[in-house]
Amino acid sequence: MLSLPVVHDAFDLVVIYGAIHHYHELRQSIHELARVARAACAMSEPALMGLLQHPINLLGWNTEYGGIQTARLSESQLNPLFQEVGMDVVYDRQFQYFPPAFERAGNWKPFVQGWFFFLKLLDRMLPSSWAHSISFYAAKNKP
Repeated sequence: MLSLPVVHDAFDLVVIYGAIHHYHELRQSIHELARVARAACAMSEPALMGLLQHPINLLGWNTEYGGIQTARLSESQLNPLFQEVGMDVVYDRQFQYFPPAFERAGNWKPFVQGWFFFLKLLDRMLPSSWAHSISFYAAKNKP
């Protein structure tokens, strides 16, 4: 993401779901998103998963489409970047992982309902630093 073809403050809210971790220049991307957002950005991205990251890697479940290794983000990576552009950030983490090995069962409603019920339990039981996904809301500081 080099430069979006829109004016400064073009959008009240910029929403990105599962995309920013694909950009090679994270800093430049955050700056560009802040440029086009008048008030705020809301995003959800894959997160570093604490101690769970190692078994996920060993199982080969840290991949995306076509076996590409997933780039995972953390609060410590994002905080300085949002501070540079004058934005305050609120984070939340959740388990919303669906391993590639489960894709065949993805159309079987009882399996999918059971899996996401299990993830809700993980949200309540495990430390948030182990969660699969990080969602954040970044609001521009008021002058």
